[in-house]
Amino acid sequence: MRRIVFTIIFLISGLVGIGIWRYGQITNSGTETSFLRGVDVSHHQGAIDWSALAEDDTAFVFIKATEGVSHVDPRFDENWRGARRVGLPRGAYHYFTLCETGRAQAEHFIATVQSSSATLPPVVDLEDTGACSEGFRITDVPADIFDFIDLIETERDVRPILYTNHSFYEQHLSKTLAGEQYWLRSFSGEPDFGPSDWLFWQYTDQGRRRGISGPVDLNAFAGDAADLRALTNP
Repeated sequence: MRRIVFTIIFLISGLVGIGIWRYGQITNSGTETSFLRGVDVSHHQGAIDWSALAEDDTAFVFIKATEGVSHVDPRFDENWRGARRVGLPRGAYHYFTLCETGRAQAEHFIATVQSSSATLPPVVDLEDTGACSEGFRITDVPADIFDFIDLIETERDVRPILYTNHSFYEQHLSKTLAGEQYWLRSFSGEPDFGPSDWLFWQYTDQGRRRGISGPVDLNAFAGDAADLRALTNP
C-alpha cells in the first residue's frame, strides 16, 4: 500500500511539474518559448535603456501615447524615439476613458501620434470603468469605441487592436465587438475569454527586463517573426 501511495504522489508531482514547466515557457525569461515576447511601457517605467531592452528577449514594444482627450504620456516622445533607434517593432496605445466621446479621443491620439512607417497597429486600451469627475459619461460604450476605431482606421488605414480584460470584455465588447483583433490580459494562464484567436496576450505585470529598473508588463504574440513583420505597416 505504501508503495502505491508513493507512486500516486510521484505521478501527481510529475503532472504538476509539467504544468509549471509549461507556464515557465512564458513567465521565465531564460526559458525557450514558442511565443514571441514583448513589453508595454509608459512613464511609470522611468528612463529605459533601449539597447539593453532590445537585447533581452524583447521582440516588440507598445508605448503609451495618450489618455482621454488631452493627456499625453510624459515619456511618449522619448520612448517612441528610443524604440526606433534600436530597431524594435513599436506600436502606440491610447487609454480609453468613458468620460469623453470616442471620436474626440481618436482625434487626440491622431494629433499626438504622427503617421510613420514600420509601426505596429495602434491599440485602444479598454479597461476603465471608473467614475467621471465632471459627471459626464458615455451611455453607449460600444458605439463610442466603434467611433474611435473607425476614425483611426480612416485616418491611418489600419484597424486598431483592442486591449482589454475579462470584466470589460463581458460587460461591453462580447456582443458587438467580438470580431475585432484582441490583446487580452490574463495572469492565470492563457485567456479563457474573448476570441480564441487572440493576437497578443498580456500574461504578467511583474516581469523583469534588462534596461528597465522595475516591473514591466510582459506580452506574448500569437505568431512567429514573419507574422510580426506582416503586422507591421510597410
